[in-house]
Amino acid sequence: MPFIAQDRRSIIDSSGLAALPGIQLEDTSYVYYRDMVAKWNSNPGWDTAHQIYYETFCFQNFSYASSGDMYIAACLAWQTFYTKVVWPFLQQQIAENGDIT
Repeated sequence: MPFIAQDRRSIIDSSGLAALPGIQLEDTSYVYYRDMVAKWNSNPGWDTAHQIYYETFCFQNFSYASSGDMYIAACLAWQTFYTKVVWPFLQQQIAENGDIT
């Protein structure tokens, strides 16, 4: 769940994840989600969604400690991002260009 409390966001945004007093799984998901949204906002579109997915899942090294938790945080951040950002974009494209049936 990337929608952590504002005070935790402020600490992460100004000093990094390690500055938090006790990192929670949601904090890591926030970092992934925040970065996905920032990249999307710089160039919204399907190519950007593709690039974000590629960089998150094909280019990441999840082989370090707690890799399972990091991978799950990335997956949940992507699912939230896809639902809130990419899916509405796709619906707009369908409305403009027609569905594939």
